[in-house]
Amino acid sequence: LLHPIQQVDQTILRALEEGFDLSWTVVLPAVILLVLPFFKVSAARSILVSCGAAAVLAVWEQGRPLAEVAWSCVAGYVVEQPELTGILSGGGLLSMVNGMCIVLLSCASSGILNGAELLEPVKARLERMARRTGLYVTTAAVSVASAALLCNQSIALVLTGQMMGESFRRSGKDGLCCPALGNTAIVLAAVVPWSIAGSVPLEAMGASALAFPFSFFLFAAPVCDWLCHRKQFQME
Repeated sequence: LLHPIQQVDQTILRALEEGFDLSWTVVLPAVILLVLPFFKVSAARSILVSCGAAAVLAVWEQGRPLAEVAWSCVAGYVVEQPELTGILSGGGLLSMVNGMCIVLLSCASSGILNGAELLEPVKARLERMARRTGLYVTTAAVSVASAALLCNQSIALVLTGQMMGESFRRSGKDGLCCPALGNTAIVLAAVVPWSIAGSVPLEAMGASALAFPFSFFLFAAPVCDWLCHRKQFQME
């Protein structure tokens, strides 16, 4: 339990040792990504600095050509050792195209619904509900319902933001909207078994829906956030 790497197939360990220089410097990009936010560096800048450090190490420490590193950023990395293909191969900007298209379509569909004022009756009912139960509980309920109905985390996030955004603004709590969405719409979408955020990880791990009660973080994040800030989420 304390040394899980000892349980890894020795062929994988040998392939890592043969294909890469595993000196202490390889952890620098991860350390940069974890440390910079503590100094109030934005997430985007922290990621850029971490990626830059990783690129420098790939060229200088691992001996990769600069052109290969640049192409890997675009098309994804292809590892030479077949034992490591399933672990290390992949990534790149091209692999994100599907995800970006989903987000764009989600924003477009939500914008169409909002522009056509089809959500106005729902917004009015949700605001009445928020006055009774609080903005946070209502946001969580809308998040789960959207994920269950639309089976997509991105669409559920955008739609919940559209339906609850005005209630946050009217109550003068604009700054609480994004944290509330982050701890409800983003994490709670994964507790819906037929949602993409829930079904894909289960399929990848070969697990059943019986694993959901053990998804501690998915339940702890919204509950802890609500317990710590429930008074702030009450509508005036």
